Amino acid sequence: MKVLSLNAWMAAALVLAALLGARTAVAEDAKPSIFSPAPEFEFGSRDNEEKVDHSFTVINVGTAELKITDVKTTCGCTVAELKKKQLAPGEETSIDVTLNLKGKQGPQQKQITVMSNDPATPAYKLTLKGEAVPAVLVEPALANFGRVLDAQPAPQVVTIKANQEGLSFNVTGVQLAEKEFTQELKTITAGKEYAIEVSLAEGLPAGVYSGVMSVTTDSPKRPSIPIRVNAQVIGDIDVAPTQLTVQAVADPARTTTQYMRVAPGRIDEFEVTEVIAPLDSIDIELIPRGQNNYNIKVANIPGTDEIDGKEVIIKTNLESMPEIRVPFRVIKPRTPTRPATLKAN
Repeated sequence: MKVLSLNAWMAAALVLAALLGARTAVAEDAKPSIFSPAPEFEFGSRDNEEKVDHSFTVINVGTAELKITDVKTTCGCTVAELKKKQLAPGEETSIDVTLNLKGKQGPQQKQITVMSNDPATPAYKLTLKGEAVPAVLVEPALANFGRVLDAQPAPQVVTIKANQEGLSFNVTGVQLAEKEFTQELKTITAGKEYAIEVSLAEGLPAGVYSGVMSVTTDSPKRPSIPIRVNAQVIGDIDVAPTQLTVQAVADPARTTTQYMRVAPGRIDEFEVTEVIAPLDSIDIELIPRGQNNYNIKVANIPGTDEIDGKEVIIKTNLESMPEIRVPFRVIKPRTPTRPATLKAN
């Protein structure tokens, strides 16, 4: 039997250590990597009564096992199903997606996020893109007056028209319960196109107004059409928010801080002369932000009933708007209700 010299043993040990070190380095460098050859699917123009089905392929192009922990979607109308959660290097799987276009209109873009242990891309994005085309087209889908600075703004016009070859329909009714808005139905082309003029009532005080206009048709393709109507009437001075909402807390020592903005509305030049807190414990700081612009810091707000309904008073040098009152509203957590216990006979 040949006996190795001490130098030979040392050389062999060094070679073995180098091999083990190389294997350890390879193991430490091994990482998973998620990849899709087609991460975006364009489904084109589809009828908004249809569903879009698609299968995305994802591959582990890394050198360690890929573990998919979750698949998230941007809205409830998109459903994703994962075939396999753990992928060896080079292995692939599919994610089946169904997008329901019912009731949707115009360009659509929905994202599916694949969560995994890929250190470079832990949230990998897949995308569905296309257009939902309704049989009866509504433009715009929202009658929005925006910021109203005029005493009587121009009406918002909503057009409703046939959007498919051979389709004919009639608008059978238009209802809008909110008294701040009125509407008038006009026929552009009988059976094909109609217009609804939505007007805002005169003399409304500053505030946010909204409602839903219900339009009915005799088309089975779209018998009912809800259209939202919004307007923000601006006074001589624009104050936001118009209400300070506070979450109720059990500990009276816990307080919060909120901010308000005061800016020109229908009048460009004004001055805030004083801000009064409803409680001595609340601290008010008026912060000028340039000409006719202010921030108001409201600190040490208690989350208790004592503040509910009370108001911050903002005083100005305008005769038309000498003071602005901003109320507090305390929101209490809901108490869970228990079902009644049934007694056995």
